[in-house]
Amino acid sequence: QEGVTRVYQAFTVPGEIPFGYKRRCLESSNNGHKIPLEADYMEPQDSLEEEENITKFKLTPDVKIFEDIHRFLSGSEVVFCMPEKIVQCEGVLRTIAQRSNLSQPTISILSLPELLYR
Repeated sequence: QEGVTRVYQAFTVPGEIPFGYKRRCLESSNNGHKIPLEADYMEPQDSLEEEENITKFKLTPDVKIFEDIHRFLSGSEVVFCMPEKIVQCEGVLRTIAQRSNLSQPTISILSLPELLYR
């Protein structure tokens, strides 16, 4: 009824790229989302001229991401996103939980267009 009322975004620490996937990840970074994959590139260079044209990416620790998601959902267990991103979202949550030995949040990720068109 009210549409999308709140959005949560965070940049997780990229972690190790699995063997054989680096080229694909670099292409996605360079041609798509433009988020650097290497932690060294997360902060702008010292040059003032170059600093003006660089977007800063603040990395969010895994524990904080899960705490933020829990707080953001305020007891709900349903998240909506575009259908082509559902598998990716589930994979990111699973990866964060596994590498940090955290319990994966109990979340159902559903198709946003279905919510909007029903």
